Amino acid sequence: MSKVTTLLLALCITMFASMTFAQTFFDAHYTGKYTEQFANGKPKYEVNIVKGKKEGLEIVWYESGSKKIQTNYVNDKEDGVWNQWYENGQVKLEAHYKGGHEHGLFTQWYDNGQKRAESTFVVGIKEGAEYAWDKDGNLKSEWMYKDGNVVSQHSNECHII
Repeated sequence: MSKVTTLLLALCITMFASMTFAQTFFDAHYTGKYTEQFANGKPKYEVNIVKGKKEGLEIVWYESGSKKIQTNYVNDKEDGVWNQWYENGQVKLEAHYKGGHEHGLFTQWYDNGQKRAESTFVVGIKEGAEYAWDKDGNLKSEWMYKDGNVVSQHSNECHII
């Protein structure tokens, strides 16, 4: 068997396996827990499925074993707190969802623990103040939103040319 034929066969097997996963994952009759593991046996991904839809916690891990992402689903839509971490365990993102839309506070942090940005959403639309900070914790900029549109902005950044 030539190298090209072997490569094509491997590609087809990989594509078939991916298609099987998608079919099983989204089959409207499937109910149960879906999990994946890394080659080292540690968990990689876990989600509950009810009648083909995500329901409850969805968790993604780094290969090291630390948690990467955790969110909650209700009827296949993000609902509740959505968390993401850096591999060292430091919080990277915390967002709030309702019915599949950002709703509430959305906060990001740098890997050193300093707050990076903060904004508020109402049913997926930015509303109110949004702030951005540099890695040292200094306020870089501030925007005000009304119905998703910027109504004012202010920047503290200095640009050296």
